[in-house]
Amino acid sequence: MMVLGAKGVISVTANLIPEDVKAMVDAALAGRFHDACALHFKMLPFVRECFREGNPAGIKTAMKLAGLINGELRLPLVPCLPENEAKMRKVLLDYGIL
Repeated sequence: MMVLGAKGVISVTANLIPEDVKAMVDAALAGRFHDACALHFKMLPFVRECFREGNPAGIKTAMKLAGLINGELRLPLVPCLPENEAKMRKVLLDYGIL
């Protein structure tokens, strides 16, 4: 969106990959859209996985897998389906987070 004139982002994924999100925003603000796009496409598989079951289930699962939270949820939140947790684990391994 920043390529189209937005001034920043609201990012769920920045809870786990803040450095990459910040680098992408900084690149876009500096007009380095090629660099910003490269970071966007690097993060895209993780972003897609975060929203497979909607927010915040995906990011909560990712943060649990990364050891940042214990994974306990309060209703109305529910955990991701096991098959989607496995997909998230693969994305995090591919990204280098796990």
